[in-house]
This record gives sequence, C-alpha cells and structure tokens, in this order.
Amino acid sequence: MVSEASGPVEVAFGPGTAQWREPIGAAVLARLDEVVRAVAEATDGRDPLPLDPEVRATIQADQERSARLGAVLFGRWLAEGRPPSREDLGELGQVGRRLAKVAGPVTRVVRANLAWLACIRRLLQEEGAQVGAPAELVDSLVACAEQSMGASLVRIARQFDEQLRQSEEQLAAKEQDLARQARQDPLTGVLNRLGLYEELARCCALGGAGEGQGRAPQGIRGLGPALVFVDLDGFKAVNDAQGHRVGDAALVALTRRVSGAVRHGDVVARYGGDELVVVCRRVPHLGWPCQLAARILCQLAKPVEVEGLELQLGGSAGVAIALGPGCHPDQLLRAADAAMYRAKAKGGGQFVLTFVAPEPADDPAGLARPRPAPSAT
Repeated sequence: MVSEASGPVEVAFGPGTAQWREPIGAAVLARLDEVVRAVAEATDGRDPLPLDPEVRATIQADQERSARLGAVLFGRWLAEGRPPSREDLGELGQVGRRLAKVAGPVTRVVRANLAWLACIRRLLQEEGAQVGAPAELVDSLVACAEQSMGASLVRIARQFDEQLRQSEEQLAAKEQDLARQARQDPLTGVLNRLGLYEELARCCALGGAGEGQGRAPQGIRGLGPALVFVDLDGFKAVNDAQGHRVGDAALVALTRRVSGAVRHGDVVARYGGDELVVVCRRVPHLGWPCQLAARILCQLAKPVEVEGLELQLGGSAGVAIALGPGCHPDQLLRAADAAMYRAKAKGGGQFVLTFVAPEPADDPAGLARPRPAPSAT
C-alpha cells in the first residue's frame, strides 16, 4: 500500500547504510503475514460490505493483495536499495483503484492504509533496534514510509472525490431523465397530460406573459394563454380496420405535423387517445390562435402513408383564449374541449373559437361543469 507516485520511493540511500537496511528489509519481507493481519484486524466488521458473497470475497482478496504487495515493494526497496519499478507500482495502483471503487465507504480504504502504515512503522522500529541501526536511520525510513503513504492517501481522496462527483452527476442526470419520462408521452414524444397541466399552470400563473423562451412574439397585454384542442377525425375507424399498430404510427406522424406547425416556444401535448393540445404561451393578436388552428387542420387533412397504406384522416379543433390572468388550467381545457366537440358536431375539419374569463373566486377551477361526453369518432 505504498504510493504510485515515483517521488518518495526514489529517494537515494546514503553510503554505509546497507548493513542496517538489508536486514531490516529482509525482516519486513519475513513478516508479511503480520502486515496482512494488521490490516484485516483494522477493517473486519468496521464497515458494511456488499451482500454478494463473490464481491465480498473479491474485496477481501484485493485488500490482502494490496497490503502484501505494498509491504513486499517497501521491504525490497530497503533490502536492495533501489526503488520499485513502474510495473510494480502500476500493479499496486491497479489493485488499489479497484479496491477503492468497490470496497464501499472511503473510510474502509483509508483505515486499511493507516493500519498498514502503523504496522510498517512498528516493524521498522523493532527490527532497527534488533540490528542496532542508528535512530536517525530508522526515523528516516519511517519518514519515507509516511511520505509514501501520505501521497497514497491524497490520491485516494482525489479518486473518491472524482467518483463522488461522477455519482452525483449520474444521479442528477437519472433524476432529470425520470422527471422527463414522467411528463412525456412514450408513443409520440410530446408532453403527456401531467406535463401539459404543469406547463399550462405556469402559463396561467404568468397570465400569458410567457417565460422568455424562444422567439415567440410578445402577447397582448391583459390576455392569458391560448389553447388549441385537436381531436383526429376518423381515427377510431383506422384503428378498427387496420389495427392499433397502424393507428399508432399514424398518430405519431400526425403529431409530428402538429409540432411542425407551431411556433418555437409553444408546447404540444397528447391529452389522451387521439387528442392533442397546443399551448400558446403568448397571443400576439386575437387572430393568431385561429391561424394556428387552421394551419394544424390543413396539415392533418393531408394523407398520411403508413406501412404502404395511404390514410385520409383530418381533425377538429377547439380554440380557447384566456381573457386575462387568473384562469385555471381546467377552465381553459374544458372550454377548448367543448369548442372542439362543437366543431366536430358541425361535421369536423374545422375549428370553433371561444373566450374564457377567470372563474369567480368561489369556483376558481370551474369544476362544477362536467366535460362533454366523447363523440363516436
């Protein structure tokens, strides 16, 4: 468990020290099992290990190998007067990195390294006294071991810092991905109903002022956001005749057309089934939501090819514009939905416009009015 760094282990020994260094180094090599036991005693039962028995066995084996190999390199250095080779240090570092990665808490790895250093220090002092080595020489050998271990601990700390940073980044990315999946329709890739409600709630709270996203023109002062609620005409017949796979593919293709028809900054969502909703964050003029609805219906009226089949669908739309801030998302959705059903009742392929004023304070959500029953389309 000495450092990978080459600095401390390349310290040259002074002349005339071999008579003491060689027997001390040989003694360290003869007491390797003692070093391994000291490290094991310092770590066994002190920190939780993975439950998998194979992983636990690998950790224990790597710890023993690291302790033994570190003592071997240090003992040979003393006995032979030459530093460990880069290959030896590379092998030790590889074991140490693997151990630090899978052993669990950093405290276990640090505790093992400190136990190794304490044992080596004791062996140097005992064996130095045994051969009558000068106290200054023994102190210098201990200092070299401490310097080497200090470099190793610094490297371990940096390694764990990097692992912690990577883990935090991976966790944050995973949380963002889960949050995105929770708000995204898995079939079409646009927002689902949850994402729609959250987006619409933000827009209603801002009163149609938007959030500065994109290059959509500024809205008319005093107006809230607008909704275009679209229902596909003839979609149920396609599902019944061609199956849900063809129907799903057609829905995906038509959703792309709707997404391509809106401004940058507006939001497309799948409300459910074959219903799509466009949230217009800003209303540049009162005719804009109607122009958008007409453009969307024009795109939906074009034939769509799926698996060699040319399907002719279409759509009906309800347009709801909030007349000022304070509208509840359910108000806008209910009004746009009802307008869409009126358009469908007129034969489809068209839109109906409605305006929505904020609900009275005693019924802010406007929940007293039920949603119209779905048509048979």
